[in-house]
Amino acid sequence: MKSFYRNPHIYAPFLIACILFAIAFFVGFTEFSEVSDRLILHEDTQGQIDLTGPRKEVFFEAGAAWVFFLLNMFLARASYARERLLSYMLSYVNVWIGVLALIYISSIANLN
Repeated sequence: MKSFYRNPHIYAPFLIACILFAIAFFVGFTEFSEVSDRLILHEDTQGQIDLTGPRKEVFFEAGAAWVFFLLNMFLARASYARERLLSYMLSYVNVWIGVLALIYISSIANLN
């Protein structure tokens, strides 16, 4: 498994995804620390509030993205010996999951 960790097409996307998750959680903690208990989570097309929720719900959903990240990392490591292409795809999917988590938290921060 040493070649798994030496392959730049595997560890670079995982490292980038970790950085994106760290930025997302940092933005979330700094933006939502001064917000009251309820957050606006969704608006409809007319700009009316559809859904509100507690602060921790935002971090639960970002935590679910973190679980997907860990699952993809485990699956990429497990399938590396047999299917390298699948490992590459899973590692680059993690970057997109990190981007989506960052977009999600920053859009909710902009709503509030």
